[in-house]
Amino acid sequence: MKKVVSLLAVLFLFAGLSFAAEREIGHSTYTAKVQFAGEALFNFQLKNISGSGTPSEISWDSSAIALGEQDETQWVSAKEYAVISATATKAGFSVYMYQTNKQSSNYKAVTPRKNYKGTTVTSQVYSGLVEKSKGEKYVPIAYSMVSSPNDPGFDGEVKVSTAGGNYRADRYLTDEADLDAAGTGSSFDKQYTNIAGSYGLNKAYVGGPVFGAYDKDGNIAPWGNGKDGKGVAYIFFYGGFNNIVGGEEYGTDQLHVIQITE
Repeated sequence: MKKVVSLLAVLFLFAGLSFAAEREIGHSTYTAKVQFAGEALFNFQLKNISGSGTPSEISWDSSAIALGEQDETQWVSAKEYAVISATATKAGFSVYMYQTNKQSSNYKAVTPRKNYKGTTVTSQVYSGLVEKSKGEKYVPIAYSMVSSPNDPGFDGEVKVSTAGGNYRADRYLTDEADLDAAGTGSSFDKQYTNIAGSYGLNKAYVGGPVFGAYDKDGNIAPWGNGKDGKGVAYIFFYGGFNNIVGGEEYGTDQLHVIQITE
């Protein structure tokens, strides 16, 4: 009799611990977020290397350039340089610099010039200063972006340097209509024309503008300018002169500096 009573007590205990099925009687969903506007501002201003004033075009001193065919191309600095200042506290900010010489009415590029590596044609391009009379001859233009307002000079070889904390990134000016070696496809790479943006090597830095330029392999040679969102860089321009005929005019009115923001 005692064993039976104990068993009933245990059965009653477990019956008292059984749970009723759950039933939802209310449901709310909420969103949590914060949005930062940020800003992306860019200014491109020409200045004279010698003297004051605010020039409106890039020019060369013709008296410093030898006429006729030369053993080596003369790389001569323009009389003006550019000061580029930027504020970048948002992502999706980029600045590009390139030409559209085939669209010009004053210096219209007609026949592309051929670039060589040794004796091999590497591209056929319309960039640079264009012969005004026929649009068949060119003066290539290179530029150097530096972190200090001193002309570093140019010898035809592009350089990337961070020596002594003085940053430098050289590039050749390119045209939107540039062609490949065969002249049948485009060789224009917009990424190569990028000179500033709101990203770093990991393309995620938004503490301030980053200056520099991409090479053909997609590698950037940049420098940042602090985390206050502001920065300054300088661009010096060089013309590659060779086989220049007296009495001819070379120029471009299709040099674009374009700011893009998302």
